[in-house]
Amino acid sequence: MKPITPRNYSSSNPNYYNYFLCLIILWVWTSNAIWMVLDNRPPAWDQGGHLRYTFHYWQVLSSGSENWWIDLLNVEPFYPPFFHLSLIPFSLLFGFTLDTAIIANSLYLTIAILSTYGVGRLLYNRPVGIIAGFLISCYPFMINMSRDYIISVMLTSMVTLAYYLFLKSRSFECKTFTLLFSIVYSCGLMIKWTFLIYTLPAV
Repeated sequence: MKPITPRNYSSSNPNYYNYFLCLIILWVWTSNAIWMVLDNRPPAWDQGGHLRYTFHYWQVLSSGSENWWIDLLNVEPFYPPFFHLSLIPFSLLFGFTLDTAIIANSLYLTIAILSTYGVGRLLYNRPVGIIAGFLISCYPFMINMSRDYIISVMLTSMVTLAYYLFLKSRSFECKTFTLLFSIVYSCGLMIKWTFLIYTLPAV
């Protein structure tokens, strides 16, 4: 009887997995685009508040005030500013609407999918990374939050990206990925303070 040899995943065609990744990301963007067309509800409390904060940040940046930096810090004392500031370029392109957040969150969810795939690939292999990326794209909470003006998706994407860069840095031995990790970590702390709790194992 011929012995069974384990399959070597590393020798598989890498394009095969890239196609799967592209299909997952395409599915996320397409489903969110359909949602933007069909959904016409008014914003809920938190969603409307985040939209207002984004507009107020833009007012401060475009005011031309000499004390714009102080005004910027006083827009919203509860939430760090990075999420709302990151939505300003999208808002200038697509308007200060709820759909702008869906476009931005689709990008952030894409980052989370790719980062999760990267973590699974580094810790195990490509098939595990694909399964992990697919699962995070299907979680009801992630799908729901990606269609709202909410911080959660961007926070998740920065956490997964930070872990991916930490693994790539080989415990901070690689200078390039250590620098990238530092930048992402700084941005993550300016999204929401809970970022520190989620990334404690890495630091």
